[in-house]
Amino acid sequence: MSQFVAPPPPQSVPTRGKGLAVAALVLGIVAAAGCLVPLLNIGSIVLAVVGLVLGIIALARRADGKGLSIAGVVLSAAAIVVAIAVNVAAGAALTAVDEAVDQASADATNGYSTVEPEAAEEAAASALALGAPAEVGDYSVTVTAVNQDATQVIADANSFNEAADGRYVLVDLTATYNGDQPEANPWIDLTTGFQGTDARNYSTTSCDAVVPNSAVEQPGLRAGGTASYQVCFDVPVEAIAGGLVSVEQFANFQDDQVAWKLG
Repeated sequence: MSQFVAPPPPQSVPTRGKGLAVAALVLGIVAAAGCLVPLLNIGSIVLAVVGLVLGIIALARRADGKGLSIAGVVLSAAAIVVAIAVNVAAGAALTAVDEAVDQASADATNGYSTVEPEAAEEAAASALALGAPAEVGDYSVTVTAVNQDATQVIADANSFNEAADGRYVLVDLTATYNGDQPEANPWIDLTTGFQGTDARNYSTTSCDAVVPNSAVEQPGLRAGGTASYQVCFDVPVEAIAGGLVSVEQFANFQDDQVAWKLG
């Protein structure tokens, strides 16, 4: 009589390369999580490349966890594309900012800054006539006269004055101090500009010349005190006619700028 022999227990099929699929998915997730941070996402690109390679290897070997491998490949590829796009956009933005800073620095050196079209239109629409008073910060200010061709006046003021690059514009102002400080100086407290028709705002630093009645020579003012002085601008000839004279209080973050028409 033959003996019954029990069949051997079933052997479990070993998992084939599922670790690669899991690793690819994990790396893809981590890379996707950090791909939106400019510059720092360079690390995400590295992780995504590794995850992409591991996922492709797992698929090529037909390893277990095919879905995990596919998910890892998709996430890794997407992270690479997004990270590169983010860095390109960030680089373009930084370049634009750098160019704007360079332009602003060059403009400041030349004594002018660019005027936005909307700001220029708003200033022109609300500009006062010469001789009209206006409140500017702690001062009552009046632009009393504008000499649009002060070439000879500047030449006569000081023998060392050089010719203008464009043309000298000389502005006469009167400022009355209304504040409560013991002493105030309008040449420190007030900033005067010339808004040309070339979309540029010229500062007094554009004029490297001594003027007949300089603001610097005016004494300090107490409440109710008044000073009359002149400021000068070097403006291209074609940008003078139709321009504006603007006055605002220095380092005052309120929108208190007032403009006057040339007449």
